[in-house]
Amino acid sequence: MPNVPSFGSHVSGKHKKDFLDGLFPASAFPAPPLGMEGNLGRNTYDNEGYNNVNFTFGKFFSFGDRLKFEARGEVFNLFNRSNLISVQGDLSQGTFGKATSQLPARSLQLHLRATF
Repeated sequence: MPNVPSFGSHVSGKHKKDFLDGLFPASAFPAPPLGMEGNLGRNTYDNEGYNNVNFTFGKFFSFGDRLKFEARGEVFNLFNRSNLISVQGDLSQGTFGKATSQLPARSLQLHLRATF
């Protein structure tokens, strides 16, 4: 475990581009003296925020007394915002400090049900 870097143990005000380009270089984290443990701690830095808006819509149709239709749709991640995850925390990796994955993009489900 490394020591806390000069910019401290909390990073704020970062944008999506920073998570893609790399929040900080591995060289910013000084190694502790030989035989000592670092003072950084676990889970010190946060990922980018998570934002998601889902939307559901539906409509009922009746044809006479017995035949009824229900049309329904669901949109997940309505605004198609990329939610970055998996910021690399291994100092020995070339992708250290970069987001290496994202949650799924917008998806749509349509349903049609008939009752009679």
